[in-house]
Amino acid sequence: MEFSEFAMYEAALIRADTTDEEWAELVRQRPSLEGALAARKRTAESLTSQ
Repeated sequence: MEFSEFAMYEAALIRADTTDEEWAELVRQRPSLEGALAARKRTAESLTSQ
């Protein structure tokens, strides 16, 4: 699944501002958050490896 830049940015902001327990609850409600955050991390890693 592909995620928009906005979705990846939103997931990163939400994750940075939540506890592990809050994040787990949000992911249960919006499973796409976890995928968007993973996609953002992959994008960041690929940019730093260039």
